[in-house]
Amino acid sequence: MIEQKKRYWIGALVVLLIAGVVGGFFWWQKGNGTESAGLTGEGGASFAEDVVIQVGEKKVTREEIMFYVLCVREQYEGYFGSEVWTVDFGNGKTFADMCKEDILNEIVQLKIITSMAESQGVLVTEDEADEIADTVREQMEEISDYDILRYHIDTELLESIYHDNYLSSKMFDVITSDVDTMVSDEEARQAEFQVLALLTNGTDKNRNEIAMSEEEREALREKAKELWEQADGGADFESLATVHSDLAETSFIIGRGAWKEEYDQAIFDEAAFSLKTGEISQVVDGPHGFYIIRCVNEMDEDATAQAKEAIINERQDTTFRKLYAEWAKEFEVIVDEKKWEEITFEDPEE
Repeated sequence: MIEQKKRYWIGALVVLLIAGVVGGFFWWQKGNGTESAGLTGEGGASFAEDVVIQVGEKKVTREEIMFYVLCVREQYEGYFGSEVWTVDFGNGKTFADMCKEDILNEIVQLKIITSMAESQGVLVTEDEADEIADTVREQMEEISDYDILRYHIDTELLESIYHDNYLSSKMFDVITSDVDTMVSDEEARQAEFQVLALLTNGTDKNRNEIAMSEEEREALREKAKELWEQADGGADFESLATVHSDLAETSFIIGRGAWKEEYDQAIFDEAAFSLKTGEISQVVDGPHGFYIIRCVNEMDEDATAQAKEAIINERQDTTFRKLYAEWAKEFEVIVDEKKWEEITFEDPEE
């Protein structure tokens, strides 16, 4: 089986849904939202036969699009039922409209990336093609006869779709091969803390709005000092936090810049990340409250390793996204609007 891959951006929606429906051989994670397809050309263009979209020299047929539609249908109807497509998301758009836009954008991205891969000599090898073919044979057995008939799915179609996704992944690896993968422990460090928070402004765990006067704030400062003395004297910190903290959670595994109360983030980081395992901070005075912090583990190894991977992925994503933006300028994307309007999430006729 071809190695599974996780990516932040390219092919995210489509490949993830294929994986969820037919056990696809790899998938990417989505990053910061769907990219624009960057449509150009004449909106009313009409293509021969069953072509709906053209990206540069690459043509996309109705059958290819409908396979993605099937994947999206299986994913969402399984959770929310067939009524999900008519849900109004405002601005005159239904959930179906949004999913169609995502499918269009993802297909366009794949075609641009595979076009650039081919032009730069990045190709699927014979061995890789054989693996894709083996995988497709396995997946064809998992797709129902009903869907094969209604959606006109065959081996050739799936091999083309899986080829595009695999080649896009390979191109991603080639382009990002020189990205710095060295991440220091300190840069990625994730630590575990217990936190007792007394808010002077904000919303507490019971959803009560807090807005204290200066006099009330000073009284709360005295309470914070008393609680700190109890904690420093050996009282069970978790119990103190559970009873007195204004936050619903009392334990956190976080890195620098991740403190949930953004307005007190810098002050929290300075106090928390200077602690060693087992140490308790002094009362930390933030603009929106007082904090007492206990360091349970100054570096959680598993969480730090995951953070390192996320940093590397973000570097790769940024590098690839930047280059893709330049590539996209070179491609004309034309959609046959009449045929595109006919694409729906309803059962197709045989």
